[in-house]
Amino acid sequence: MTSEKGRTMHMAGWMIPSNLFHTTRGTFDICVPLSHLMGFFEDYQRVLANVRHELILIRSRSDENALYGSTRIKTPTIQLSKVQWRVPHISLDEYTKLQFLRILQQDKPITLSFRSWDLYEYPLLQQTDRHTGSIKTASNLEKPRYVIIAFHDDNRLQTHTARNCEFISAN
Repeated sequence: MTSEKGRTMHMAGWMIPSNLFHTTRGTFDICVPLSHLMGFFEDYQRVLANVRHELILIRSRSDENALYGSTRIKTPTIQLSKVQWRVPHISLDEYTKLQFLRILQQDKPITLSFRSWDLYEYPLLQQTDRHTGSIKTASNLEKPRYVIIAFHDDNRLQTHTARNCEFISAN
């Protein structure tokens, strides 16, 4: 990871556990680039014109898995006081604007890749060495590029237990 990427990840709240920030006033600010949340913003580097942009954030019922503290917090809460969505706007000179409008008048389709993230969680797995579950299938147009399988230990909903994000092993 480059030092610039490391600073960006630090601003997004991704820190080494020994470098956690401590707050006495109970508030903190973070800035999360959308490229960390959705891969679309990494790939598409062109201008989107006359398109409605919408960002929908869905929160979990509990904030317990979002916090880490030195002691057990009875009912941890995160209150969002302000959410900003910073989208760069480009101002064009008259000649470039005229060329751009001519391209728009041709009504050519602009292809955008759409990414969808699905989470399937089995909170109670069988106590056997084999498990069979269903996998969602899609048409060839929307075929998945990645399948990520993750295993979680039993420290869920515990704010005082460190949650290491290191990959241990897979067979």
